[in-house]
Amino acid sequence: LSIIYSIFANKKNVMRILISWISKKDLDFDNNLDNSPNISLHKISKTDYDKHILLSTLKENIDDIENIKAQKLRTYLTKEIRTCKFEIKFLNMSNAYDLNEVLQNTESVIEEFRNEEIEILFTSGTSIMSIAFYLLYIHKGYKIKMIQGIEPKFSDSKRAEFKKVELEQLSPGIIKAKTKSLEDKKEDYFFTKSLKKVYERAKRIAKTPNATALIQGESGTGKEHLAKHIHNNSDRKNKDFIAVNCASLSDDLLESRLFGYVKGAFTGADEKGSIGFFEKANKGTIFLDEIGDISPSMQQSLLRVLEEGKIVKVGDTKEKNIDVRIIAATNKDLFDEVENEKFRKDLYYRINKIDLFLPSLKDRGTKEIKEMIEYFNDQHSKRYNKSLKLSKEVKEFLYSYNYPGNVRELESIIESFYILYENNDVISIEDIPEYANKTSKKDLIKMEDVKREHIKKIYKRYDEIKQKAADALDISVNTLKVYLSKNN
Repeated sequence: LSIIYSIFANKKNVMRILISWISKKDLDFDNNLDNSPNISLHKISKTDYDKHILLSTLKENIDDIENIKAQKLRTYLTKEIRTCKFEIKFLNMSNAYDLNEVLQNTESVIEEFRNEEIEILFTSGTSIMSIAFYLLYIHKGYKIKMIQGIEPKFSDSKRAEFKKVELEQLSPGIIKAKTKSLEDKKEDYFFTKSLKKVYERAKRIAKTPNATALIQGESGTGKEHLAKHIHNNSDRKNKDFIAVNCASLSDDLLESRLFGYVKGAFTGADEKGSIGFFEKANKGTIFLDEIGDISPSMQQSLLRVLEEGKIVKVGDTKEKNIDVRIIAATNKDLFDEVENEKFRKDLYYRINKIDLFLPSLKDRGTKEIKEMIEYFNDQHSKRYNKSLKLSKEVKEFLYSYNYPGNVRELESIIESFYILYENNDVISIEDIPEYANKTSKKDLIKMEDVKREHIKKIYKRYDEIKQKAADALDISVNTLKVYLSKNN
C-alpha cells in the first residue's frame, strides 16, 4: 500500500508549456498590439497552455526601462488570458548575438521543463534564438514542437499569422520540414437552415468596417454569438470584443463603465481613474445588449458617440477620439418603443443601419429542434464522455415544448441529463427538469382561446371598423358581428 501511495503521490500531470523570447515589438505593444507576436498568438489562435515562459536576455533590474516594459507585457497577458500563467525569465546574458551563450541559456530553460509538453514560438525578430532551439531539437533530441510567427507585413492576409513547424529527420543531416497554419478560434455553433441566411447577412456586414447593426430576438436566441460572428469575420477580429449588458447596470454605473472616469469623478472612484469599455474596445467591437432598457440621457450620450466618434470620461471635459464598431441588441420591439416615444428615433436609425432578426426556437419548427437536440447531445456526450439514450416520451416532449428560454434553455436541459445520469442510462419523462414540466402545462391552451385572441387583435388593429376587420379575417361582416356579440 505504501508503494502504491508513493506512486500516486509523485504522479504529475504533464503541463503544456510555451517558451518564447521577448522581442522589441513585444516591448512596444502599447502602440500596436498586432505587431506583438506574444500577444497575437493568444489573441488569434486557440491556445490552451498551462504556462507561457517569456525569455529576456537582460538582467532583472526594476529601474531598467526595458525591464519595466517586459513586466507591463506580462501584466497585460495575465489580465487578458486568464487560463494561462505567465512568467518572465531574465537570463542576464552578456552577448545576445553569441550563439554559444544563447544555446547554453536556452538549454537550461528547456531542461527545467523537459518532462512537460514544450512548444517554442520563434519570429523574425529572434533569429539567433530560433537557431538555438532548432539545434537543440536536432542534436540534443529534446521533444519540442515549434511555432513560426509571421509578421503582418509578411503575411498574405496582412495580419499576424502562426504556423506549426513539424521537423522530421530523414537521415543524418537531412531534415524535412512541414508547416501547418494554426487554426483561428473556431465558432462552436450549429447553423440550422433558418439561421444560415441571418449569419450570411452578418458576414456581409462584417466586411464593412464601421457598419453598425441591430440584432433583435427573444432572450436565449444567440444575439451575443451573432455579434461575435460579425467581429470574428471583420478586420477588427484581432482587437477586443467587449460585451455590455445595459439592463444590468444603473445609469451612473453604466456611464462610468462605458466612458471611464477621471480621479475624483465621484465618491469611491479609483484614485488612478479608469478607462471605459469604449476606450478598451478601440479599433475593435462593442456589443451593447438590451439597449432598449437604457435611459433617455444615456441614449443621448450614445448618439453623440455614434455621430462624432468621440467620448468624454465622467468628471472630465477632454474629448477622446475612438474607432469602434457598435453592435446593439434587444429583446424588445424597438420600433414600437420609438412609436411610443420610449426610445429616440435618431438613435434608432443610427444603430439600425442593418437589422438582423433571430427567430425563437419554437418558431424554427420541429425539424430544426430535432437537429439542435442531436447537436447538443453529441457535444455533451464528448464533453462528459458519456452516452445517453432519450426515451420516446422525452423526445416527444422536447419536440413539442415551447422553450421560453430558447436555444439556451434547450442546451441547459440536455446538459442536465449528462450531469445527473450515468453512462448508458435511458432518460425517461420523469427526468425532465421540474421547471420545464410546469412551463409545458401552462402552455396548454384551447384552440378556441387562440381564435378569440386573434380576432380581438385584428379588430383592434383596424380601429374596430368591422368591414376592414372582416376583410382582413376573410369572413363576412355578419359572421364577425355574431362572433363579437357571442364573446362580449
